[in-house]
Amino acid sequence: MSDTLNVKDEKVRAPSVDAATFVRIYQTSGSVAEVSERTGLATHTVSQRASLYRTKRNINLKEMPRLTGKGARVDWDELRALADELRPAEEVSEEAEVVSEDTA
Repeated sequence: MSDTLNVKDEKVRAPSVDAATFVRIYQTSGSVAEVSERTGLATHTVSQRASLYRTKRNINLKEMPRLTGKGARVDWDELRALADELRPAEEVSEEAEVVSEDTA
């Protein structure tokens, strides 16, 4: 057996942040990203923990704006239009054939 540790096999755990510290940092931060930076927790962990505290523990944490990517809100209509624009032409023509068969 080898005494060397395979780094890929070792999972890195998130830092332990007690509830009082989490609440103090959350309530004094301006964004989930800031809470993440200050606690060392992943942003999704911060959001999940805040949601759990609100819903299951009845702790009145402030709502943070839901931001994605570079801080812009997702415009779902614009995203749908982009997806339609980028669809392969053969899929669009096949779909049109199915619709015309259904209406015939």
